[in-house]
Amino acid sequence: MFLKSIDNFYEIKDTNFNAKHLRNAIIQVVPKNMVQIITDNADVCEAAGMLLQLELPSIYRSLYLMHTLN
Repeated sequence: MFLKSIDNFYEIKDTNFNAKHLRNAIIQVVPKNMVQIITDNADVCEAAGMLLQLELPSIYRSLYLMHTLN
């Protein structure tokens, strides 16, 4: 399900930026209703996913799938 998009053209897309926006989306859905996040294979996306998985161990993280889905 597509939840939302963010205009991040003028932002620095580092690990904390990605983690913050993913965390906000997960909280919006309610973590117990969230099963999986899919990210790009960029290092900052992988690091953000690892941070979230430490905070929310019930969330499954899939890497490298964005290009497959395209």
